[in-house]
Amino acid sequence: MDRYDPAILDWKESVKLAGNNETLAHDLLTMMLHDFPLLMTQLECIYQSNETDDLTEIVHKMYGSTAYCAVTALREATQALEISTRANDMTNIYLHFQHVREQYQRLIDTYIRE
Repeated sequence: MDRYDPAILDWKESVKLAGNNETLAHDLLTMMLHDFPLLMTQLECIYQSNETDDLTEIVHKMYGSTAYCAVTALREATQALEISTRANDMTNIYLHFQHVREQYQRLIDTYIRE
């Protein structure tokens, strides 16, 4: 897994975050990849209903899951989305959400290709 682009998935950092346990790093990444689409769906529904408190909670979960997996670009995109939700900036929330989707797809494309 060392052949991943660290801008997308920093596998060495992911293993380090998992206490140098490759199996745990793989399990955390798999769990994040599995759970993330559900969180994005929830986020989209909440965004459409303008429930900003719930929006911040979901985005915080998304950001937290990326932090434990060293998925660099997705983590940065999710962090920007979290900042927008905390500021209640509905225009930028939508733009950042689209960027999160793009980065998630980029991660999936990279991970599955390998």
